[in-house]
Amino acid sequence: MKYYTITSFSLICILLLTGCGDEFTRSDAMELLKDKSEIYRKRLVLETNPNSYKETKEEELELFTKLEKSGYVTFTEHQKKMRDGTFSKWYKATPTNKLSKYIVQQRGSILSVIVGTRKVDKITGMSKEKNFYRVEYTSKFIPGPLAEFFGFGHGTLPQSHSCIVSLYDDGWRLRKEPDGYFWVR
Repeated sequence: MKYYTITSFSLICILLLTGCGDEFTRSDAMELLKDKSEIYRKRLVLETNPNSYKETKEEELELFTKLEKSGYVTFTEHQKKMRDGTFSKWYKATPTNKLSKYIVQQRGSILSVIVGTRKVDKITGMSKEKNFYRVEYTSKFIPGPLAEFFGFGHGTLPQSHSCIVSLYDDGWRLRKEPDGYFWVR
């Protein structure tokens, strides 16, 4: 009886250890990918000079008017009479504290702001290769508060991506692949 108990215990341990080897599941893939996201940015030009105001599009002025009504910027248009009797116009927008948490980069009067994020939605397929897995998945666009101002409705469609996952001595890791995979920025 003692012999059968030791033998069965040994067999169970061997099965458990071999079962926990290099198997990779969809839930493992989702665990690796769940923190990966891509930030969607948009550029805002906060100030024009009198010479470039004529090139300023009407849509830009409407955008700043909408952003001002929502409390993201303070916006002023300036007009100055020149010596030759013509008028020169320009605008200046100043970001408020409400907008500052969405600013990613600022260079002079040009801002890059976050309008939304694309996150992993679901694993759509996996194929085992020689020493790695190819994982295919979809991602979805999650609009931020500024998305409505930039017309980002088209970005809400799911997109397909793929990546390579390899087994290393410390476990499964992602290998970067150019086929639509994105990294956190």
